[in-house]
Amino acid sequence: MIPGEYKATVESHTWTTSAAKGTVGLRIVCLVHSMDDDMQLAGTIWFSDKAMGFARTQLKALGFDPDKVDVEEIGVSVDLNGNETTVVVEEQEYQGTTTVRIGRFGGANKPTQKALKSLSAALRKGPPPPSDPDEPPMPRDDDIPF
Repeated sequence: MIPGEYKATVESHTWTTSAAKGTVGLRIVCLVHSMDDDMQLAGTIWFSDKAMGFARTQLKALGFDPDKVDVEEIGVSVDLNGNETTVVVEEQEYQGTTTVRIGRFGGANKPTQKALKSLSAALRKGPPPPSDPDEPPMPRDDDIPF
């Protein structure tokens, strides 16, 4: 399967813990739908302090609202199986082997309209004119995004 954004259906889910730090995760197996063929792939939502906002967004994309139901109810009174979502499929290389997996539930991050309007305004404003009109301005090191 080529990396990208796809529609998917949740087939199973189970709680897990990372061996390295003991971080709690929710491993989710989905049937990912592509034009060529459907493929079963898995991904994990990690619940570390740094990833809590990301986890919240992904849970909502799976049809679970953490504001209304406690997360420990997943697999007890809440079943995510059959829920439709969008997933981002990505390649992962580990010990010389490349595999595909679900990297994110809920699709790719998309900018807000406010962010796009701000970007448009900044692009229109442009850099200050150069001192020599025939010479383009030199970018500052702190302005280069890479």
